[in-house]
Order: sequence, then structure tokens, then C-alpha cells
Amino acid sequence: MSKISDYSILDILKAAAVETKKAGSEIVCRCPICKSDNNLTDHNCQVNVDKNNIYCFSENKAYSRTELIKELDLYNVLDIKRYDENTITEKPAKPAPVVVAKPFAEPSITEKAKIIKETVYEFKDINNNLLYKKYRKDFNNKTKDIKYDKPAGQGIIFYGLETLADPDDINYIFFTEGEKCAEAVRNSLIDTEYAYNTAVLSFNNPASEWQNIGKEAQDIILSKNIIIFSDHDEPGKRKADELFNILKKPLKIVDFYDKDAGYDIADWLADGGTVSTALKIYLKDYKPTPEPEQSEPNFDRFKKAQGLKINETMKAIDAFGLPIEFGSIGILAGATSAGKTEYTAEIADYFAKQDKNNISLLCYFEGSDAHINQRLALKGIDNENVFYIIEPSFTEIEIFVKYYAEKGKKILIFIDYLQKQARMLRLQDKTKSKVESLAVYIDIIFDFFNKLRNKYQKNICIYLINSFSKSGISDIRLTKDADPIVIQNAIKESGDISYDVDFGFCLLFACREEMEKDAWALGRKRKNIFRNYMLLFPFKDSRINGANEKDVVYSFDPQTRRYNMIDTTNNYKNTEDKYYENANESDDLC
Repeated sequence: MSKISDYSILDILKAAAVETKKAGSEIVCRCPICKSDNNLTDHNCQVNVDKNNIYCFSENKAYSRTELIKELDLYNVLDIKRYDENTITEKPAKPAPVVVAKPFAEPSITEKAKIIKETVYEFKDINNNLLYKKYRKDFNNKTKDIKYDKPAGQGIIFYGLETLADPDDINYIFFTEGEKCAEAVRNSLIDTEYAYNTAVLSFNNPASEWQNIGKEAQDIILSKNIIIFSDHDEPGKRKADELFNILKKPLKIVDFYDKDAGYDIADWLADGGTVSTALKIYLKDYKPTPEPEQSEPNFDRFKKAQGLKINETMKAIDAFGLPIEFGSIGILAGATSAGKTEYTAEIADYFAKQDKNNISLLCYFEGSDAHINQRLALKGIDNENVFYIIEPSFTEIEIFVKYYAEKGKKILIFIDYLQKQARMLRLQDKTKSKVESLAVYIDIIFDFFNKLRNKYQKNICIYLINSFSKSGISDIRLTKDADPIVIQNAIKESGDISYDVDFGFCLLFACREEMEKDAWALGRKRKNIFRNYMLLFPFKDSRINGANEKDVVYSFDPQTRRYNMIDTTNNYKNTEDKYYENANESDDLC
């Protein structure tokens, strides 16, 4: 004994000896109930396979599978048990639920549904060469699955370009929205007046498709009379406007303005209409959709400059000589092995000790956890408000900042160092558009931190640590001087980061002899002997108050591996030199 659910709508029509016919992409038949004629065609019913019913246009009524089987008395033919509607029977007890193990992953919506139609569309050029294929699966739950079999670098194009093969014979070009409509129109033109003088194309994204079809195809299209068969909905009007703006010529349009939303030419043809009748009833000159009237703009974010007071929070605070301004991004540059990591670790420690609400975050993109731990331990940094993390993601950084900012903490962040983070992003980039230039990924990094500081501008200050390129180091040494423009250009290979940040410093070094001559070098060593003095040199003018007011000079204590800020008023040249040896050794200066 069978159930109604065992049979599709087509199975039921076949059992009732009802002949079906394909019209374009739809299936039609003569209604087996009313057996009437709607004066358009004897096929007055549309078979809705996905909804498992038929719709009779003569009666303006839909029949389900159950209604068809009942009306046509097909119970015995289909071996389905007939239930007496007037008899009440006791429902069987529900079986006990069966507990099953939950699968590792829920099946997708397309896996749960039944495929009711599979279509392959071949996209060709005007010479009938196959460029790529588009696969479409339609499911009974109204979802669809679309995939492309497309060579790398092949852009999307209008569907049906091969119909432009004989341009001299073409008078009209019909544009439809979507491949299904194009196929329906093309099939309906067979044996009609438009069969040999009309090309049928479809569009989905007019702007990109137009760019990819080539000038020859563009010239052919622009030379013909064009009619757009528009979908009757907002996306249809928008895409028609987009196509008009591309072609920039008078067009005709068929708009099914009196139909339901979403109605298109394929629906019209499935309803028994023809292209000729659509043109007679709905064709009109195309007029672009008028621009909507501008409502009064919201000026809430515009502030009037009346009675403004100086914002004291914009003045930089001092953290062991390095200015800290919340809501800003600074850069600290230096040559390889210049001691940037050691210096910033000390700054982080000093800042975190200044106030109980201060915390520091050191983000390292080179070195292992054990290596970083050892470097901090050698400097005697033992501070519960100094955090460090190896190769953090953007998400991890943002979660950290959000958590502590909401607790009212002031957060100093060091990215050590910028190029290494950019290389990590490039390695993680699995997209086809992956690029080799680090500048692209450094721009991504800056954009992230720029949004983060604007969101938490009262709570965070960010320093991006940057190493000079080899060519940049050579340029700086050639100048024999710490020139700000030369220093900025030395890190320009990393995008425009040196111009985007709010202020910038680099680390320069000198022995006693060099310091007295204002001859600061990039390297911390000379002939394997450490230079004792380090200058925090401002190479980019600050946008904030007080960040670049004074030179800051440090001396290095090899015993504690710590820096000492010895003087900030240019009197450092008179300080006692405790650690310098071999003053007459020669080395390249800046």
C-alpha cells in the first residue's frame, strides 16, 4: 500500500493520462479538472514541481496532490488507501522516541532538501568559444546552489554573447535578467519574426560583465536597438538603471508593472504569453528611476566651534622619556639589533608602574615564548600589569583592549615589529588576490589599529615598531646626519605608515666622542663594543602637545641591562662617561 507522499505531481498527472509540455524552463498541461480553455492555449495549467501542485489559470485555482488524487479518483490506480472522512478512528500511539548520536556537523540546507532541477549554463564569447560554465541546482525548499567552473583570471560576462556572431543580421538585442529568462525568451522566438534578427543576452551584474566582454562585443551591442525585459521588483529596476548608465543610449523596456513583485518574462511565457504580446502591451521608452528626494541630513556629528576649551587630555604624559598620548598611534624606528625590543620593554614596565590603572601589552612577532621570557627576566621585569603575547590575531588584541578599557584601564601597546606582523598576514592570506608587497598588509594593520584607537581613544596609545630597510640604512649613512625626511623615506617601503602615524621617533647611538660632535649612528655597536648613549630622535613632528619638546638621551648599564635617562636639556654632553671604552675606535656615523 502506497502513500500520497510517494508520488510527485508529475507522477499523478501521468497516472491520470494528462499530457505535459515544456514551455521554456516551465512545464504546462491542460487542467485535468476543468478541461477548459483560457483562449490563449489549451495548456492552461502550470505545473509547479517544487510546490507539488498545479495552477489552473482558467479557474484561478491551485490543486494539490491530495486534491488531484481525490478529484480524479486515483486511489486504486496509485494503490493508495482511501480514508473515509466521516469515520473517526483512534490514532495509533506514538512510538517511544529513539535517541541517536548527534552528528559532528549538521547537514547543510541543500543536503536536507531534494534536488528538483539541475542546469548547466555555458558562457561563450562572440566567436562561440566556451569560456566557463555555471552550475545551478534548485531544491524543493526554494534554495539554490550556484557554482562556477571558471579559469583563474576569467571575469564574468553577459550570458549569450555567441548570439552576436552575425552582427550584420542583428537588428535587436533583448536583455533579460538571469540566464533562465534568456533561455525562455530564446526558445519562445523560434519560428517567430524575431528568430533571425535578434540576439538574446542576460545580465546579473552589468558593470563588471560589461568590462569583461571586450571592445568588439561592446561596439556590436552599442550599434543595435536594445530592449530590456526587466524583473518587476526593486533589484530589477536598479540593474536596468545600471545597464542604462553603462550603455548611455536610448533604450526600450518591458516592465510588467501590473504583476506581482518579482514577475519576469519567464513567468509571462509560462503563463501562455508570447514575446510579441509582451511587446505590444508593456513596451515603453526607458526612463531612469528618479533620484529619491533628499531628506534633511543628520548634523548630530557636526560640532560648532563655539566656546571651545583646550583639551588637557591631549597633552602627552611622559613614560621614561617616551611621550604617551591616548588615542594616538606613534612609530618607533631603528636599525636591526638597535635594541628596540629591550627599550620598549623598559618603557612598558615604567608605564605600568606609574599608576595602578596603567597596563602595558607587548605584542611580539618574532622570537619564541622562551626567548621573550628570558629577555624580560634578564632586565628584571616582574610586573603583573605588563602583558606579552606571541603573534596575536587582530581578534585577540581587540578582546584584550575591550576587556581592560571597559574596566577604565589605560593601555600602552607595542607592536614588535611591524614588518614581521605584515609577513605573518601574508603567510596566512589564502585568497587568490594574495600579493607579495608587504605595504598592502601594513596598510591593513594600520587600518585595524586606527579603528581601534578611535573606538577606545581615551584608553589606548599604540606604538608600531619598525625596522629600517637595508637601502634605507644606506641612505641615512650617506647623509652623515639624522635628517627627518631621510629617516621617513627609509621606512617608506612599508606603505605610507610613517606619514599616517601621529608622531615618530627613531633610536640613534653615540660614544662620548661622537656625542660631542652631534654625530649619532644607527648601530648600537662599534667594533663589538657598545656605544653608551642612545638618543630618542623625533623624525616626525608631533600632532600632540608636548611630545617633541626636548631631546631625550639615555646611557646603558651593561650590568643591569637597563637604560638610564641622563639629561633632556642638551647638557648630557657634560655628563660623566662611566661605561665607554676605546673612544678612538672609528666607525661609520650617520
